[in-house]
Amino acid sequence: MAIKRCLFPERNTFRGLHFPCAVLILLTCVFTAGLQTARTDEAEPKKTRPEQECFIKPLTFFNEVSWKEAVDISSEYHRALNQFDSTNWSMLRKYQAPGFSGLGSGPLNPPVKNEDAMIMLLGYMHSGNRIGELIEALLDKINQKQKTYYFPSKRYKLFCREQRPAYHALCYMGPNVVHATLRKIGQEQEKENRYYMAKLLFQVLRKKFALLYLEDQQEQVAANDKLTAAQKTEALARYSEAIAAVKEMEDRVRH
Repeated sequence: MAIKRCLFPERNTFRGLHFPCAVLILLTCVFTAGLQTARTDEAEPKKTRPEQECFIKPLTFFNEVSWKEAVDISSEYHRALNQFDSTNWSMLRKYQAPGFSGLGSGPLNPPVKNEDAMIMLLGYMHSGNRIGELIEALLDKINQKQKTYYFPSKRYKLFCREQRPAYHALCYMGPNVVHATLRKIGQEQEKENRYYMAKLLFQVLRKKFALLYLEDQQEQVAANDKLTAAQKTEALARYSEAIAAVKEMEDRVRH
């Protein structure tokens, strides 16, 4: 019997294949489930991080928030505008000197890819109509004091030069305000407003050039035949007053 078994071994039965078949079935199920999961993942769109709401709001938004939120928004505007100005200044430097990266070896400035769109943006940002309207609106309120006061220990306070927000903003606008301010001084009836307009010229032009511009404007008024004698006399007196005020201001020495 033993010899028979050695010479003629028994064929494998279903019972002998039970364990390998179970393993094979299990692997098949796992593989199929993996394929289904992969197809499902490919079919579903990938979830992306939700876009953050842009903090830039229209000016009407300042009527809808608290004082703390308004100061925070103002600070965010300020930081964003500083970054915008710095980035644009660097870009304009490269735009003015394509192919030149400065002293020494280094990569050349590449040409602007979308030059037409950039030029249009520069035109929009420096629109004479818009900046003119803004300057006029601020000059009308140049002597308006802050309406909200807080002690220095308070965290959410708003610093303004002379505690006058419009005057502070005009100082930051630089020489853009000169032409409108020179014209406005001769027309402004309020003495305090004229004083701060003269001080504004002093801030953005410094003392020497502020006096030169005021004296030149005074000469133009004197030579203007379209003004009546009364109008001319009044305007000349206002410019003389502004010149006297600037002469009394102390110019900072820059080293």
